Amino acid sequence: MNLRRKIFSAIILATILAAIVIRSPISVIPFLYVSIAMILSGAYLFIIKNSCEVLVETSTIRKFRRKSKERYSISIRNKSFLVFPKVSLSAKLVNLDGDVFKEYEFDFILNNREKNIIEIDLEFPHIGNYIFKIENLKIYGIFDFAYVNYNPKWEEHIKVEAREYIISDFKIDTRDANIPVEFTVPTKIEGEIYDDIREYMPGDPIKNIHWKLSAHANVYMTRILKIDAISGVSIFLDFNARNGENIFQAAAINDGLIEIALLISSFAIENKRAVSLRYGENSIPVNHLVTDYLGLREKICDMPKFSIREGYPIEMLLENYGKNDDNILVFTTNISDELLASLSNKAEKGKRAAIFYVENEKRDKDIKNLKDSGIEYYVIETPEKFVESLGGREASEKE
Repeated sequence: MNLRRKIFSAIILATILAAIVIRSPISVIPFLYVSIAMILSGAYLFIIKNSCEVLVETSTIRKFRRKSKERYSISIRNKSFLVFPKVSLSAKLVNLDGDVFKEYEFDFILNNREKNIIEIDLEFPHIGNYIFKIENLKIYGIFDFAYVNYNPKWEEHIKVEAREYIISDFKIDTRDANIPVEFTVPTKIEGEIYDDIREYMPGDPIKNIHWKLSAHANVYMTRILKIDAISGVSIFLDFNARNGENIFQAAAINDGLIEIALLISSFAIENKRAVSLRYGENSIPVNHLVTDYLGLREKICDMPKFSIREGYPIEMLLENYGKNDDNILVFTTNISDELLASLSNKAEKGKRAAIFYVENEKRDKDIKNLKDSGIEYYVIETPEKFVESLGGREASEKE
């Protein structure tokens, strides 16, 4: 309840108390005056409640890049010959779970036959699916005590996609080219041949299934490469949030996970390297092989968001799906002794093992553990800062 309504409520209460205590015909006059005023205010609202018209000019574009802006024009028109003493407009940007990311409040007066245009420069701060909607429109009576709700029933569904960046170089080769590497995410690069077989894993290309052998073995078998120093890139994404993260911290971490994974993956594909995206979704491990940029964009956009509800630990994902990988890049905000030991073991065997520590609030203990481990690591405070440290830049939408 705002100040004006509190004052008006206090006046009503005072007149009632005065009439009870004084018990005089004169003491009833203020109470009658207030009562008549409230009746008139209600009658006024009844007359004007159907005299409001709301129009919203929107773009036909429903997809935006993170941190881009769109201007929304909301037109409110008073069609009557009476004045709207006060109009309150509330608009919100919410995610699909109902969490509010942006909120706008406007109060104004509308004279008779007047149209007021409210322009909102709406910024989309985080990756995800959102709804921008007019939450409420209230038209107040003469004394700002009573009001009627006008529901325009307008909303727009918005998809905010990752920003794209360009870097000139990033190491993706093995540390020791003399150690044979079983390329468990099968793809052929020019001049190579398949020379081994293993049981099919979710995410393996259907075209690499050995159908005759699968028929004999009664399980799907897939052909793989076993070669020296040919580098695919396996990216492990940890979408498990700590319990202490609020919705805004979680959204910022999610931006870092997605945008830097997209950056490294697209760079690898440009250099003719296959990319495997591995993460947990609904407590189930997911493994996607991507060999082209369009496929990468599709998979990146469909990834789950950073959440405390995710239930497949990064340590288990790495143990079950990273045994024979070449380049192992782990994107996480959870630094555990088990994770560091697993990556150290892989590095000792000549594998490329690196941690991308995505954190908008650095924890000193995690940084110390990373330094002491001797593992290659990168700290991602924001995607922009990380790209700048590599001498990169944001890609324009035309590129």
